Amino acid sequence: MKIIVIFLLMITALASESFASGHGPLFALSTPTNASGQWSIDFATLTIHDQENTGEVFRTVLSYGITQSFMLSVSAPFLAGQTESLTPALGSYEAMATWKFQRKDRGVGSRYESMVFGGVNYAADQFGVLKLVEKTPGIQFGGCTGWLSRKHYFWMGASYTIFPEKGGDKRPDLLFYSIAWGFRPDSWRKEYPGWDWRMFIEATGEKFGDLRINNLTLTDTDEHQLLVGPAILGQFKRIAVEAGIQAAVYRNTGLSTGERFRFGVTGVYYF
Repeated sequence: MKIIVIFLLMITALASESFASGHGPLFALSTPTNASGQWSIDFATLTIHDQENTGEVFRTVLSYGITQSFMLSVSAPFLAGQTESLTPALGSYEAMATWKFQRKDRGVGSRYESMVFGGVNYAADQFGVLKLVEKTPGIQFGGCTGWLSRKHYFWMGASYTIFPEKGGDKRPDLLFYSIAWGFRPDSWRKEYPGWDWRMFIEATGEKFGDLRINNLTLTDTDEHQLLVGPAILGQFKRIAVEAGIQAAVYRNTGLSTGERFRFGVTGVYYF
């Protein structure tokens, strides 16, 4: 079993003297956006292990806050090794727009907020059965809502990615959904020079549609998997580090072998 851990990664947030409104879960959808006029660059790594292979995705995301509620992002991956995972976001170029259309404060340090997002992605590389399919850009849209306080965090969201047909080939469409709960006990809340920690339990599900090759819809390609696991986030002044792991608790797989686990690491530096 091979796990590659990249531990020096960072987000650069320009024109800001404070932390973001809330750095969220590692795998699940969440609602934080950049402040108005704020740039960020995010370097992250994700290790995916299926039945027979291990692949690593190194991803860079560049984001800019047009307003406090509207953000644009572009991202590019670098893949090492290989995996039979069908998930497009794991190895795709992406361009996304995010709009936080609702925020309601509920007392000191507590609020509800919701966002929607949409954009396009294009596979950087393909492995397994996807190597037989013509590449086409996917159209992705979704949303997320959550409740945030000083001690507890809760988000739930979903997205859908559609791939058009090309030359009789069609990559499986994807329904993605997630739920995340975060906990930050009083003893973990520290002011500088102490570390401020919080933990998350995250569940992410992926339901794939049918795969079509040469105008033939293949059987046993409408797969579904659910992964669950913990993540931990620590902040120290302008530095944050986060790591987490998810294991498959349900897999209904067909042509691919499905994922056994995912392991992610990210690091953040604000200035």
